[in-house]
Amino acid sequence: MDGVMCMTVLMLIIVYNNGPYTSATSITKELPNPHPKYGFTAMSKYDPDTIILGGTNYLYRIYMNDLEKEVEINIGPRLDNPMCYNLDNDQCIKNPYDSYIKALLINNNKRQQQDEIIICTSLFQGSCGKRNITTLELLPGYSDLSGHREPVVANNKLASTVAFLAPGPSLNGTTPSTAMYVGASWTNTGLRAIRGLVPAFSSRNTENFSFTYVDVPTKSNTMVDDITRDSFPIQYIYGFASGNFSYVGTIQKPSVVAENFVSKLIRVCLFDKHFYSYAEAELKCEFNGKTYNLLQAATVSKPGKHLAATLGISKDEDVLFGMFGHGNPNDPINNNKESAMCIYPIRKVKQVFTLNIKTCFKGTGRTGPEHISSPRNCQSTPFDIDDDYCGKYDFNTPINGPESVKASRAIGINTSASSLIVTTTHAGYTVAFIGTRTGHIKKVSIESSAIANEYDDVAVDPGFPILKDMFFDEDERHLYVLTPNKLVKMVVQNCSQYTTCEECKGANDTYCGWCSLANKCTLAQECLEYNSPLKWMGYNGETCTKITHVYPDKIQKDNKLAKTTTLTLNISNLPTYMGTYKCAFHGYGKTIETAANRTSPNVVKCDTPVPNELPPFPTGTDHITMRLSVVIMELDFVSANFTFFDCEVHTKHSCYRCTFSVFNCTWCIKNHLCTHYPVMDCSTKDDFIAGQNSAGMTVPHDSGPNSCPSIDPSKRQNLLVPSGTEKIISLSLKKLKPYQKPIRCAFAFNSQTEPQGEIANMVDMGVVVIIKCKQTRFFYPGDSESYNVPLKILWGDQYPKPLDNPHNVQVIMYKCENMASSCGECLTQNEAYSCGWCKKSNQCSLQSSCTSTNSWLPNTENCPNPRITRIYPLFGPKEGGTLLTIEGIDLGKSYEDIVKNVDIAGVQCSPIRMEYVESKKIVCTTGTYYGQEEKKTDQVRVTVAEKLTATSKEEFTYVDPEITDITPTQGPKSGGTRVTIFGKYLNAGTVRRACFGNETFECKLIEESTFSSRVTCVTAPSNSVFTTASLYMDFDKQRVNSYFTYRYVQDPNVTEVNRRISFVSGGLKVLVQGNGFIPIQNSSPKMVFYRSNPNQAVTAYYGECLVLNDVTMECSTPQVEPSMVTKQPNTPDKAGVAFGFVIDNVQNIRNFSATHDVFFQICADPEISVFPNDKIKSFQRKSNEYLTISGINLDQLRLEKDDVVIKIGKSECNITSTGRQLTCRPPREPPSPMKSGRYPEVEVTIGKNLTFFVGFLKYEETELALPLEYIIMISVGGGVLILSVIVVIIMYRMKSKKNNSMMRKMQIQMDNLESKVAKECKEAFVVLQTDIDQLMNDYMSGNNAIPFWDYRTYCMRVLFPQDGDTNHPVIKDLEVDYARRDNVEKGLKLFSQLMSNKTFLLIFVRTLEGHKQFKMRDRVNVASLVSVALQTKMEYATDILKTLLAELIEKSVDGKNHPKLLLRRTESVAEKMLTNWFTFLLYKFLKDCAGEPLFLLYQAMKKQVSKGPVDLVTSEARFSLSEDKLIRQQLDYQQMEIFVTDLHEFSSPIPVRVLDCDTISQVKEKILDVLYKHVPHSSRPVKDDVDLEWANGNKGSRLILQDDDSTTRVEGEYKRLNTLSHYKVPNEALMSLVEKQPPSYNNLSLTNSEKSNRFYVPEKFQPHHTRTSSFQRTLSPQGVHIEGLENYGVKYYHLVKPHDSDPTGDGNRGSKMVSEIYLTRLLATKGTLQQYVDDLFERIFSTAHRGTVLPLAIKYMFDFLDDQALLHNIMDTEVVHTWKSNSLPLRFWVNVIKNPNFVFDIYKSNIVDSCLSVVAQTFMDSCSMSEHRLGINSPSSKLLYAKDIPKYKKWVERYYQDIKMMPAISDQDMTALLTDESRQHADDFNTTAALYELYKYIQQYYEDILAALEEDEFAKKNRLTYKLEQVRAAMESEVYC
Repeated sequence: MDGVMCMTVLMLIIVYNNGPYTSATSITKELPNPHPKYGFTAMSKYDPDTIILGGTNYLYRIYMNDLEKEVEINIGPRLDNPMCYNLDNDQCIKNPYDSYIKALLINNNKRQQQDEIIICTSLFQGSCGKRNITTLELLPGYSDLSGHREPVVANNKLASTVAFLAPGPSLNGTTPSTAMYVGASWTNTGLRAIRGLVPAFSSRNTENFSFTYVDVPTKSNTMVDDITRDSFPIQYIYGFASGNFSYVGTIQKPSVVAENFVSKLIRVCLFDKHFYSYAEAELKCEFNGKTYNLLQAATVSKPGKHLAATLGISKDEDVLFGMFGHGNPNDPINNNKESAMCIYPIRKVKQVFTLNIKTCFKGTGRTGPEHISSPRNCQSTPFDIDDDYCGKYDFNTPINGPESVKASRAIGINTSASSLIVTTTHAGYTVAFIGTRTGHIKKVSIESSAIANEYDDVAVDPGFPILKDMFFDEDERHLYVLTPNKLVKMVVQNCSQYTTCEECKGANDTYCGWCSLANKCTLAQECLEYNSPLKWMGYNGETCTKITHVYPDKIQKDNKLAKTTTLTLNISNLPTYMGTYKCAFHGYGKTIETAANRTSPNVVKCDTPVPNELPPFPTGTDHITMRLSVVIMELDFVSANFTFFDCEVHTKHSCYRCTFSVFNCTWCIKNHLCTHYPVMDCSTKDDFIAGQNSAGMTVPHDSGPNSCPSIDPSKRQNLLVPSGTEKIISLSLKKLKPYQKPIRCAFAFNSQTEPQGEIANMVDMGVVVIIKCKQTRFFYPGDSESYNVPLKILWGDQYPKPLDNPHNVQVIMYKCENMASSCGECLTQNEAYSCGWCKKSNQCSLQSSCTSTNSWLPNTENCPNPRITRIYPLFGPKEGGTLLTIEGIDLGKSYEDIVKNVDIAGVQCSPIRMEYVESKKIVCTTGTYYGQEEKKTDQVRVTVAEKLTATSKEEFTYVDPEITDITPTQGPKSGGTRVTIFGKYLNAGTVRRACFGNETFECKLIEESTFSSRVTCVTAPSNSVFTTASLYMDFDKQRVNSYFTYRYVQDPNVTEVNRRISFVSGGLKVLVQGNGFIPIQNSSPKMVFYRSNPNQAVTAYYGECLVLNDVTMECSTPQVEPSMVTKQPNTPDKAGVAFGFVIDNVQNIRNFSATHDVFFQICADPEISVFPNDKIKSFQRKSNEYLTISGINLDQLRLEKDDVVIKIGKSECNITSTGRQLTCRPPREPPSPMKSGRYPEVEVTIGKNLTFFVGFLKYEETELALPLEYIIMISVGGGVLILSVIVVIIMYRMKSKKNNSMMRKMQIQMDNLESKVAKECKEAFVVLQTDIDQLMNDYMSGNNAIPFWDYRTYCMRVLFPQDGDTNHPVIKDLEVDYARRDNVEKGLKLFSQLMSNKTFLLIFVRTLEGHKQFKMRDRVNVASLVSVALQTKMEYATDILKTLLAELIEKSVDGKNHPKLLLRRTESVAEKMLTNWFTFLLYKFLKDCAGEPLFLLYQAMKKQVSKGPVDLVTSEARFSLSEDKLIRQQLDYQQMEIFVTDLHEFSSPIPVRVLDCDTISQVKEKILDVLYKHVPHSSRPVKDDVDLEWANGNKGSRLILQDDDSTTRVEGEYKRLNTLSHYKVPNEALMSLVEKQPPSYNNLSLTNSEKSNRFYVPEKFQPHHTRTSSFQRTLSPQGVHIEGLENYGVKYYHLVKPHDSDPTGDGNRGSKMVSEIYLTRLLATKGTLQQYVDDLFERIFSTAHRGTVLPLAIKYMFDFLDDQALLHNIMDTEVVHTWKSNSLPLRFWVNVIKNPNFVFDIYKSNIVDSCLSVVAQTFMDSCSMSEHRLGINSPSSKLLYAKDIPKYKKWVERYYQDIKMMPAISDQDMTALLTDESRQHADDFNTTAALYELYKYIQQYYEDILAALEEDEFAKKNRLTYKLEQVRAAMESEVYC
């Protein structure tokens, strides 16, 4: 089964990914055909971003970048009948016909001023239509329903059509038009009369597709003669326009009567409306006498400069490239074998056509061709015909030229071409991409018309043709390729994959070349000075730069002198470079650089490193090889290997090793030394043996290893000595020198000591010397088989030296008793050991060790007691052939001992020689047993050497297997069904096989499911439905037949599933509809979900299925990974999960999604809320009450009642509804608990896999049984109460009569109040329902980037919020007097070194913080300055921060303050540094992840606030989150839309939505927001620099509107600011922004004639002018300068006039509304903004969001706080939670939320600021663990989000827990992060200026700091006082000695 599943997954990978492709590095994107049944056919490129893609019956709009489908539209099938002329005729019977696209063009309709799609299909006689380029819908006037159409193109699938757009004849006689040129093959589909209307070639206008010219004698077309149409097929291949002509390449017969085919080029002048210029010429492609006569594909392109030079033309001229085949177009099999490319300059093509026309006009030849018109003799004329002849004359036409356009083959490919595109590279090379009919793209570099080379082959869609439409993207980096199955985006080059010059140039990639100075393979345009010699070497240019020779090429490492050697490097093709050269030696983990000089154009000289810098030599080697490279501009430019060797390493080894070295090494015998300098290192009187590679020795010497004095090298055997014996060791020595005496033998019994040895006896035999070592006792303890004793032969007396032992001869001690445990093993040991078997001691031993001589068996004897310990198998067929394995002891010493001596029941079992293991194992083949009994059982006997017999205890049984039944008896024809075979002895034998009828339908046995009574097998696939022959089984040599057959039935099919949504844990029921399920009901069908990984691997998840009947299955959805969730609340659904069904080997339903385009949506697991109040819920027993259970994520699952089981104790609760809540009716009687308990448990199970414990259900009685006396008392009491009520009513009635009139008055007032409240609530409700997304469309529709501040500006706003982002010293040059600059810079350099000392910096900070005058502002400033000063040393800054924080924590824990107060306020430098640290490290996270929801929240607030009135003076608004900024009065206002002209009124006015109560300043703000909605605020104009001008249409004048002018209304001491309603501006008024006018201009009306050029021109069209920082303008009040005007005693108000007192007292209360009523507006605003607040909080409190991982800084700092808590033994989790909240959310996120202008280039108004403050307060409350007790007096900001804060708190707790569970950040990772941060922003701040600002604090607190340094031991040790004084001296220009 595992094998089947592996194959299943493999096949799924292939299916799911739409087939493999071989060139993964080339193909970057694929778009599979969404409708595989209908293949792709054509595509056109619309703009840089869009592809219009056409397929049979479908049209698509595709986004080019990622091949995402934007629009899809169906264009077929449609009701049609080619036999009907008028499809509207009722007599015409119409049927569905597929729509085959024949032409797909993009046309720029100049009349309509729009782009449009021209699409021609096979429907409706081959007609054309137009579609909208965006929606793909048909344009007005076109229909895809039946009706009469103009036939234009071929009307069936196979007939060819070529169409292209080019300039055409003028429609009005003056203006050239765009024409559509169409070549269409003749078809017999439909009425002949209709098809006869379709010309062979024509030009048509693009408005209605009629001919561009129609007259009685002529039309702009060419028709094939009616007689020859059927016998003269024309296949149209490619059409194009060049110069003044249109061309079409075709395949046709050379004449009407010919049988062969040729390629022809048709030409017509673009401006010839009569087609008098029609001419044809044959297009020939030849090679070695062979003509490639079939044009397959063609393209026209400009040549590269290199090809243009070889063609003798300009690179701006057109060239026709064609691919040709050979043979007959009707024989595609033979045509697919070969293709050839030929190249034709259009200049040459024109010359041939001109020659043919001239020839005819000279009266030579005949017109033609005959399939168009009858040939006539050419008329001789005096007219001069040039290359641009355009059919001026109506005779000598058409022309069938005798001269052909010829070219020789440039390249041949071994397959048939189907498409072609040619382009040029930046370096001027020409490259072709050839698409083949086999689905490949071949890349070809074209060097000349006769030379081209294929350099790459990319498999795009093997087995399917590449379609003709191919094109590049704008920068020609990608090629788009189309096949019937897919659209593919592939890179045209991947130069970076080549890492060496040889690889780069060897690839022959036309695009790639070696950029020598960059030392990498690049495009030409990516290489600096690529045109300079040798700077960029293309594929066919110069050879690679190479080190051709190094002298010397290797050197001896000098271990005595630290000297270097000068190397001379000869380098070929070394480019010119005027900079510094270096040599670098790389290897063994080191890089050593030395200086180098270029002494000549091709020579560089440099020194080797000093010896002690070289890396150590690896053990056992005498050399190291390093890569020697020449370094230019810090890059290894060219390299070669260089070797350092050391002969002396052989000194400790031997003469043999020394002289055998590949280096020049010599052995000094007397000095016992291996050296490269023998004369220098040894005495001249020494005897030398030169190495085999030594050269140039002048002193006498011997040569080679064979001259070394040594133990005789011919003696290679080790010396065997039994342990516990004494022996004299004899050896022969060769090449001994006379002085090499005495000889000593040294046996290293103990490897820890070096033996000196004993003197041996010597016998000189002339050639050799025989030595005899002193008799030695050899013994070793332990149980090992042997023990090696190293042997050394030493010579010399005083200082013995070892003699060579070339073959490492050793003494081997051994113990026979440890070498074998049985007699057989003992007697099979090597004879050299002399071991035998001692029967008396029953062990292996030497004969001398066996006490009884007769009991010792030598290895020539056999062991007396062979035994069999195991046999298997135990059953075999009677006919034999079973491989029987026999294991035992002493089963012979050789194969011959047992070869004929194994039998069972008298039947011989034949041993197999290759399987025999001496004395241990025999494998034999059983013979045939001829007995008639059902089975025969006997023991196995083995006779060893024909005299010793062993018999098995187990018995082997000969049996007759039998088949009695099989199940199932049918299954799908795809196979894979598990069939169980029942019978007897089915596990007999060793080789078993089952087949249905023959081997084709073998049923593969599953070994692990094989038993005596049953076996299981897997069926093979079948091609058809049928019943097999009978089943048989082979058991070794015996075949067992049966009468059981198996029927292959149709594969099951799935048509529908009843649900397509599940959750992570799965287990939901899915009803699967289909057919053919009964045959597979025992096949364990499964439902499967697939997850595709980035590396194309597919993971499958399975759920069980149960067959209900033949058409229905019930499946359980699989359990999947949480990462596969595709559907979440409030977020767009992701692409669904593919699913299918695994049923045996059936493939067509394995991936149901691929075939039916449906997917499963995966939701997160639902959560069920537990009961409150200790998980106990009360239930009224006697009532009809329902049990309601709440949860999360329930509604999106759309659960059915059957999906949920609610158990109450041991009973079930009857479910009545599902949805957002689960509702059920509990049993009337309390069920028994499942476990021992007081109340029954409540458990909810969703699906099969997800169970929740909800709590306990407490049953209670609804009625109380009271005693009788209580009932009597209650009755009496009730009577008394009734009498009392009657008395009260009478008294109330009397009183009420007196108050009726007053009540009527109050009622009227209350009615009025109620009416106003109802109106206000209704308005609030309407606002609540308004979709804020609609308001955001204006901004977000532009896809503009969010206006983030750059890193420096962002940091400045956080670090120095009071100083702005432009004027602080740390972002300016150092401001120091020029005279002092040198001294100050020197001092600051010293100060920087001092600040890099951790002791000094910590003392500096502590000293400042301990000073009373060091205020809070100073702490913040110092912290920020230190952060900036250390910004380039972030690792050091982090260390300082951690140290300061640790001290702060320790002080907090030990002090009086509660630890929770830590980090809450900025009371120390450390706390501000922590904020700055997060500011630096979270910038990227803000840009990539968290910034987007924050920006959207800001925009949503701004939009929502602006929907209602905003008081310019008080900043109060109708829509607000802040109670303090809420307008609490009823205002009457109207929304308006005005139109504003931009620039110089060249475009239509832009609508702007405003309110009639808006002041003029507010209107200007809203106008600027619309005009500059995608422009950062700092780049926008300032509203105070422009005036608002109203074009008053009624008065015919223009009016400047102002907040305050002479018309402003004065009310007592107040002036009311002017609004649009004040000026009575109507809706849809026309306004414009103009430049600010002088005061005298105000309130003047101008006529249109006085207008002049006063319109405001945006900044981008003006010279740059200085703007105030948007940071400084952020919090300034909007509108007029009210404060300035108040100096003159004027007070302003806008919407609400302030009242110092209420003059009316309480008397007018009825006419006022209670202000708290307006708090409903807070709820309205909150509800509208809720999703944006949720999105922001969810993004911040997520450890991973859409691929953005948690910043390492957060994990690192939180781990630090956890560690500090453990260090101080703080077990209160609330404390650590508070620390984390204070460190990150409070110190960083709250600041960012309240001040988004720190992050974005935006304007933050006062009202938006107050709303953001409410959100920030909610954020802070969410991070707190303390409970918030709310009451009637609680602030509205807390009441507003009271219900949301518990949810947010859970998010925070989960966030902190997730971070804690993440793997710890390693020091290496954090160091890498901090180093990278420092590197990226090294130049953002002037750290020197920051140090200068810090030095001012040194000056201020100098004496205190000096005293603190004097008291610190480490400061004294490092002389920090002295260094600080040095700094002071330098800074203050004092001389310090």
